[in-house]
Amino acid sequence: MRAARLWLLALLTVACGAPQAPPTPSPAPTAAPATPSAAPVLIEVAAEPIGIAEGNGTVWVAVYFVGQVIKIDPATHALIGAVDVGVGAIGLAAGPDALWVTIHDSAEVVRLSYADESVTRIDVGPQPEGIAVAADQVWVTIEEDGQVMRIDPATNEVVATIETGREPRHVGLGFDSVWVTNFGSATITRIDPATNTVLATIQAGFGPEGIGVTDDAVWVANVRDGTVSRIDPATNTIVATIPTGSATEGIVVDPNGLVYAAVSGAFGIAGIDPATNAVTAVFSTGTEPRRMLIRGHDLWVTDMGDGTVQILDLTKPRTPGG
Repeated sequence: MRAARLWLLALLTVACGAPQAPPTPSPAPTAAPATPSAAPVLIEVAAEPIGIAEGNGTVWVAVYFVGQVIKIDPATHALIGAVDVGVGAIGLAAGPDALWVTIHDSAEVVRLSYADESVTRIDVGPQPEGIAVAADQVWVTIEEDGQVMRIDPATNEVVATIETGREPRHVGLGFDSVWVTNFGSATITRIDPATNTVLATIQAGFGPEGIGVTDDAVWVANVRDGTVSRIDPATNTIVATIPTGSATEGIVVDPNGLVYAAVSGAFGIAGIDPATNAVTAVFSTGTEPRRMLIRGHDLWVTDMGDGTVQILDLTKPRTPGG
């Protein structure tokens, strides 16, 4: 079982072999800015908020130790309800008619209906964490067993189990593929959903965690070496490595702009320009920013250290070192 404070993983010694030598890194931003970005809106939730998603006009936040998914009105920022799902609620993904939640402590995935908030429990492998939803498929990482499972949302049954690397964490969808970050083996597994087979295993940085997909690249946050890797899906190779700061964990992609990385070690968010592979914007947060959601020009961030959801105005960053 992983330690309850997930951020401690960033301090562990890497147990796997060293990854391939990355391209020459871009300049890193200043880790501890003297001038903050615009103050965020703070929403007090509960201890250890982590997963975040938007579905059915509501922002949902998984609260790990409380075992709930909290509902927030995105217009008023008010807490409007909570649903008990089980201790260890961690990963969220919004489908067309339901919210999907991984329950790390009970080896389950919960399907939460938007219509009546009823809960359906699906048994999966031990320590499920990352989750992603497409029209006819739900993908879940099984951390302890080194696998990813595919659930058919029409039947709520596991229909495929695919071996990955050690400690798979997160799932990204794009380029007709499923991409899985393997924290323990410092690799990315690329899967063909048409055949449920592995297409490629790609060496990543140390401790790959969060993942995002743009129209020409796959972006991976590496916790242990404080970088973001850019992968070219045409060649399955790393084409850029961008220093972001200690304990870089979450990734979210703004389809109209930058790629954002949550950097717990620097208490902030780093915005990467895909045109230059450089950090061009920085935002200050609380002590442990983790997962993110983009709504218009706002970036919603769960902060495990402060027990808050923070809303940052993406039009008011500061420049690195500013």
